[in-house]
Amino acid sequence: MIKDDIQSEIFKSLKQGNKERVNVLRYVLSQIKYREINTQKDITDEETVSVLRQEIKKQNEAIEMFKKGSRQDLVEQNQNEIAIIREFLPPSLSDSELNKIINDILKESEVPVHTGKLIGLVIGKTKGRAEPGRIAQLVNQKLAKT
Repeated sequence: MIKDDIQSEIFKSLKQGNKERVNVLRYVLSQIKYREINTQKDITDEETVSVLRQEIKKQNEAIEMFKKGSRQDLVEQNQNEIAIIREFLPPSLSDSELNKIINDILKESEVPVHTGKLIGLVIGKTKGRAEPGRIAQLVNQKLAKT
């Protein structure tokens, strides 16, 4: 499980004395545990991936704010944190794989599919292996062409 991998990586990083990595991993693990507390059960790897993607999204939003405030040091720090979090995400699907999934869903559908519904169906099929923003972008491009 991803959660177990994060815990073992925390211990390894502690032994190596990598404080920044330990802090990021501890924070991510705490967010996973908050989700477990809220749902009152152990979360699956899919739900863990969702938590990790939410954290990356928050970091990207912070990066945008730091860029506006001319805080390059904080931009770099957040980018490093994103890199650490991404290590625990499953490999992302390529654009061609996503386009194939989009085409398959469009072929299966007998009626015209609403953009939002199509995005939701693709997100459901990819099971956390692609960022929702990228999926939305590809769906919009595909529907604009038709």
